[in-house]
Amino acid sequence: MHKGWSILGSTALRYNASSLAEPRRFPCGCAGSGLGAKTLCLKSRRLESLSLGAVALLLLLVGPVQAQTVEANGPNTGASTTSASTTTPVSASVLQGANGGAISWIPFGNQRVLSGVAGYAAGPVQRVWRGGSAIYIQIDSGEVYRFQQSNADDESAWVATPDVEAPPLPEHSSAPRPPAGASLIVSHPMQPTVVYALGSQVYRSLDGGRSFSGLTSYRGIALIGESLRDLALNPDDPEDLLVASELGLWRSRDGGLSWFPVSTEGVDNFPLSKLVAFPAARRGLLARDTAGALLEWVPGAVGGWKRATGEDATSWDSPAVVAALGDRVKTWDRRESQIYVGLSDGRLLATGDDGETWREFTLPGWTEALSITVNPADTQSALALMQAESGRVLILRTLNGGEFWEDITPEGLGASDSFRKIEAAAPDWEHGVLLVASDKAILVYRFDFRAMGRPALLRRLPNEGLPGPVRDLRLDPSGTMLFVVTARAGVYFTGLPAEVPGTRVRRAADLSAGPVAPGDLVSVQGFNPATAKANGRDASILAVSGNSAQVQLPYGAPQDRILLEMATAQGSSHLAALRSRRVSPAIFLHPDGSPFVLHADSGAIIDENLPALPGERIHILASGLGAVRPDWQAGLPVPEDAVFPVAAPVEATVNGLRLPVSQAKLAPGYAGIYLVEVVLPGVLDDGLSEVQILVDQVASNVVPVHVANR
Repeated sequence: MHKGWSILGSTALRYNASSLAEPRRFPCGCAGSGLGAKTLCLKSRRLESLSLGAVALLLLLVGPVQAQTVEANGPNTGASTTSASTTTPVSASVLQGANGGAISWIPFGNQRVLSGVAGYAAGPVQRVWRGGSAIYIQIDSGEVYRFQQSNADDESAWVATPDVEAPPLPEHSSAPRPPAGASLIVSHPMQPTVVYALGSQVYRSLDGGRSFSGLTSYRGIALIGESLRDLALNPDDPEDLLVASELGLWRSRDGGLSWFPVSTEGVDNFPLSKLVAFPAARRGLLARDTAGALLEWVPGAVGGWKRATGEDATSWDSPAVVAALGDRVKTWDRRESQIYVGLSDGRLLATGDDGETWREFTLPGWTEALSITVNPADTQSALALMQAESGRVLILRTLNGGEFWEDITPEGLGASDSFRKIEAAAPDWEHGVLLVASDKAILVYRFDFRAMGRPALLRRLPNEGLPGPVRDLRLDPSGTMLFVVTARAGVYFTGLPAEVPGTRVRRAADLSAGPVAPGDLVSVQGFNPATAKANGRDASILAVSGNSAQVQLPYGAPQDRILLEMATAQGSSHLAALRSRRVSPAIFLHPDGSPFVLHADSGAIIDENLPALPGERIHILASGLGAVRPDWQAGLPVPEDAVFPVAAPVEATVNGLRLPVSQAKLAPGYAGIYLVEVVLPGVLDDGLSEVQILVDQVASNVVPVHVANR
């Protein structure tokens, strides 16, 4: 039993992406609670006894975190290396920005792209050179980093060196017959008959440049990238070379016969521009890089981001009526038939009939539209960010479908030295909150989006935990997590800061606002209840931390609506009306969209590193399955040796094929969590399979499960 863990039991995931070893997952927090139930112990990847850990709030505060990895033999020698990963526990109160302090941001995924080349792709590297025993790189921003091999045991061997300037490109060596289009030709200083050249690929000559062989193209595929920018040779070894490309830093130790990516951990060099979509069903988080390519973090992934191609990518392209406007389009957003478009000349266009007619609006001094966000509950309402001639970024609002836009930029924002640049904005339409990312802080404003006036500042939350400026800011669909895209370090997220007003009551399993069932678990954000009642009956408060809580509804006769009445110890109250059904199954989800589905024999979570096998027994953790037999009291963990089967009939589907379940019961050691055991079909394709459970013919969310035939 892990003692001293917090009742929220939040965990942080760290992926050793260099060796693609099994993810290491660490507990966060250290307050105990005293109700000897269970939570998911991801450190050992098994179900282990803990103080009561609310899985739903665990999900809210958990995220994939990239390890700080150091190669033991220099930057990715190609040999088997041991990577050191460390983590600092993050308490729930810090994650939620308690007491107005700096937010502790958690990296989402890593900074690698699985591009189908010789290895994972990293951010673009402009230059590479050697200086003594050190290796230097310069990234596109102009920053220079040094890798000192003697520092291999340090937490990160890449060190920023602002006082170092990139040297001129190596002197162009002469070659009798250079490759066509070669931009750089370098002979080895100790063996001048060995000559390398950069062109459409890397070339090598062993006869002083009379003939060259291509090294990095295979069946039309550029193995290390198409834009090869620089090359550095090891003066002591003619077969050891480094190449800088738009896909990162690459190394060969056998004269270019094989290649592997060099780890650049510690160098923030993953330029993204915006979030495109949050996880849904088998789709993961989608983001665009600065070149416009669509990237996906597949649910349960470990190795890196995947480039979306084919229909997966084109389905997120601009609609035809927007594409017809050409290169002038800088941003757009759509809800149903209402489309808003921002142009590079400062004009804002809108159509409510799929482009048959357009409304146009602009004002003098508006130079370029930066972003547009449509209110999903009222498509006539939208916000836009607009670059102005003065250098300021303005926040604009329309309430009439784009016929008129007004400037609602808060007083002083964008004009003061402290918060000069608006980087992004995220409206919470439901709760009247506007979050603005400036160059120095996340600013929290109270704002009635349909009323006259400007937003009123509530709190400034410093950006100290973010590496570099923000490029995009989004609330997730539940409104309980905040995501940002940074200029060079990828995606970060956190639980909603405590300073953000409003009470949000969501289903614990998937953080949705869907209907609940008797005995269901709900997560409460923005309120700290001491008591709770559901339709007059006592509800169980399982865990409280800061301004968050987990509540279990009582079992009993279902009703169409549940009135959840909560009160604080100080006498404040909140009433939430929840839709209710007799059963309403939901499978627990991680923030990256991966489900809490386990290998039945080991208790390990199924993911990309530990996929399920065809014919294997799996355990699905869910909520909302309704009554059990015999009855059980809400709020109490189920004894280890007790069995409380679900009263309603339960089935499961895998890729649409209906399967009987071996058992469906309350999970031993848990309060309010059900365990459904299923035997997978004996024949399944490699990759993601879609799993769903049905309780009395009511379907749960569809979740992706990694499967491999091995």
